[in-house]
Amino acid sequence: MTARIREFLKNRHEDGPCLVLDLDVVRDNYASFSRALPDTRVFYAVKANPAPEILKVLADLGSSFDVASVSETCAGISAMPCRRPSSSRAAAWSAMPALSRRKWC
Repeated sequence: MTARIREFLKNRHEDGPCLVLDLDVVRDNYASFSRALPDTRVFYAVKANPAPEILKVLADLGSSFDVASVSETCAGISAMPCRRPSSSRAAAWSAMPALSRRKWC
């Protein structure tokens, strides 16, 4: 647990369970993982945690995204620089060169 997370939890007003992530840890983990596999392309499963803050950090670091739904696709596109979410599935599909494409059910 990082000092930043410890401080957050110490000052938090309890109102139920919460998930606390340190974006610096996300950055460090991505960097370590991508360094360990230098000839691969890293894909983050948006379904695992679609928080915009996490997706933005990963997009800025050069991550690609694995998506399985329209909402995951839009979340990934929103995180990528110079991209905006689209309500049109066809537009979202064609706008995601860095995203893994799966067949829609």
